[in-house]
Amino acid sequence: MTGPHARDRELLEAGSRELGAELDAAQTSALLTFLDQIYIWNRLAGLTTIPRENAVRLHLLDSLAARPFVRTGPCLDIGTGAGLPGLVLAVVLPAVRFVLVESNRKRCSFLSETSRLLRLTNVEIVQSDIRDLSRDHRYPTVISRAFRPPHEFLQIAGELVRDDGQVVMLMADPTADFLSELQRTSEFIASDEKRFVLPGGDEPRTIISFRPHS
Repeated sequence: MTGPHARDRELLEAGSRELGAELDAAQTSALLTFLDQIYIWNRLAGLTTIPRENAVRLHLLDSLAARPFVRTGPCLDIGTGAGLPGLVLAVVLPAVRFVLVESNRKRCSFLSETSRLLRLTNVEIVQSDIRDLSRDHRYPTVISRAFRPPHEFLQIAGELVRDDGQVVMLMADPTADFLSELQRTSEFIASDEKRFVLPGGDEPRTIISFRPHS
């Protein structure tokens, strides 16, 4: 196999190994199909502005890096957009149920069709504004990637996470002072943190698990 798809597969396989999230052949193929679907649907659903040649790193690997942080479900991905990171993680964590919340109807259509195409049985799509989402049910894991500014996201997540649960946030490169202020002004404390550079590039990334103050 040669050409762009071969390069994508090679980068995804090597990058996932580097992140400690090695994929099997079926998972690799499913994620590359998912990526193809994003760009097929993009004009209709407005899913991404990332050029296709950067999408393995900035969409797939960026999402896969959160795999070690999701240990139990259901996992609520709020403002999932194109299914990042929730649908990516659903492919590699088939035993965990993911609830993907998105307010845009066309994006929900994309998520539903892509989940069907990939035969994912552990994904639920919820079309809803986050303000209208029921607070009666709380989740052991709440995750988001660039949904809202961190302070606002933690405030929203605090209404949706269980008292013994965690909020997982995918960030760029926050300073120690920023994280200290974030904890001081919220009801959460950071319990786990991973800083790394995206494989194949030089973009710094940070993933942090926050737990409610006891």
